[in-house]
Amino acid sequence: MGSEKSKEPLVAVLLALVLPGLGQVYAGRMKRGLTLLAINVLATVAALAYLVYPNTRLQPSLLLLLAPIFAFSLFVVIDAYRCVRAWNTQHNLVRSITAGKRIGLLFAILMVLLLPGPSQLIAQYVRSHFIASYKMPAGSMEPTLLPGDRLLVDKAIYRKTEPKRGDMIVFKYPEDPKRPFIKRLVGLPGETIEIRNEKLVINGEILQGPEGWKSLSYYNEGKYGSRGQVVQIPPNRYYVLGDNSASSHDSRFWGFVPRENVIGKAYKIFYPFQRSGPIDESAITRGPKNSGDGSPFLKRSLLKVRTVPGERPKDENP
Repeated sequence: MGSEKSKEPLVAVLLALVLPGLGQVYAGRMKRGLTLLAINVLATVAALAYLVYPNTRLQPSLLLLLAPIFAFSLFVVIDAYRCVRAWNTQHNLVRSITAGKRIGLLFAILMVLLLPGPSQLIAQYVRSHFIASYKMPAGSMEPTLLPGDRLLVDKAIYRKTEPKRGDMIVFKYPEDPKRPFIKRLVGLPGETIEIRNEKLVINGEILQGPEGWKSLSYYNEGKYGSRGQVVQIPPNRYYVLGDNSASSHDSRFWGFVPRENVIGKAYKIFYPFQRSGPIDESAITRGPKNSGDGSPFLKRSLLKVRTVPGERPKDENP
């Protein structure tokens, strides 16, 4: 007993901010600390899984969860402080800390509050290697994706498999690799592709099938998409087009996407809330439930607003 030293409550606060439950462990409350840590880990995993799972839909009511999350974080910090004070009282120890050490601990606590913590670092790692978010600023992928849609992109999927026709891919724009673009992959390495009567012709056959995007209209434009032109796709290259062909700056104008430029596959809209969920291919034929004026969304045949002849369509990076 006599050899024990008092514990400093500010150290417990610092540890609790770094990792929930660690302050309680420092205070000698092992079971309590591990329980709080487990709650934090399970809640984080559940929230991440709900966000990234393709079929979940986000609702504005989820914002109400911010209050209990903040309350839990505050409780963990206050509880760690009180646990240390209780430990000192139980062992008849008096808190002893110099003014310099106290200032140093307060500064460290401030830095932890201002700098990225473990959760933020984990989120940054996930964004860099697995799941990233992008915003659709304009209309080159209408009606599948609308301006303002925020998307989740799977950056790991193409480490295990090759991109396939129909995938909505995010890639580094070949003419400016710092800019990410999003388009639909329509042509694979080694194939020939032609735009004929507003339809895609792959290896001499018109592309058909149940997928909604195959019913889109594509226009003859650019160096790699002129009328009657059959384009040979080189090895390890892809041919991509925007769903809104009239307003898309795509492979017709600048050529092919190198395999190494592919970042990942867009698979889910997470904002706005009313559109959250998996990217819906049926939106191509039916459109959103309502357009801005309250009427049904215009069918694809009414979206043929061409650019001025000779002018490249304006495009955007997500």
